[in-house]
Amino acid sequence: MRILQTPTFRKAVKRLQKGEKALLDKQVSKILESPDRGNRKRGDLAGVYTIKLSIHGAQFRLAYRFDKYQIELLAFGPRENFYKRLK
Repeated sequence: MRILQTPTFRKAVKRLQKGEKALLDKQVSKILESPDRGNRKRGDLAGVYTIKLSIHGAQFRLAYRFDKYQIELLAFGPRENFYKRLK
């Protein structure tokens, strides 16, 4: 399965420290094993899945969508206003 990254996702990942990137990579590996493991969104975000992550006690979200051939990593960031920015 192929992994695609949006510019928004790449920009957010650049800001992470090495240990934080390792936690994110672990979650992406889990998504590769089972893409439907995230929380499926409805309404304006239909077709988008999200995973919750906790980094240094702060809540973060990872948004992605997938089909049979690829996973597209859409966004990563703090919980606050995450879904508004994702729309």
